[in-house]
Amino acid sequence: MIGGLHGELFHVPTRGRIAADAVLIAGMGVPGSFNEDRLRSLMANVALGTGALGMTAVATVLVGAGEGSLDPERRCAR
Repeated sequence: MIGGLHGELFHVPTRGRIAADAVLIAGMGVPGSFNEDRLRSLMANVALGTGALGMTAVATVLVGAGEGSLDPERRCAR
């Protein structure tokens, strides 16, 4: 029911069951393939998706820092 392809988004309305109006699940792709470029494109999709849904505020976990994918201490090159 919920896909995990890179960039795929799944919107879950909460109907007041938690403080957030909704939860947006974002697919990160095949385990071990997540990198800085994929992080940028994933968060661009999240920004577009939340904007399209009319969301005005977003909270997130530290995306990509688990299971050895990205180092949270490393600064991304600009």
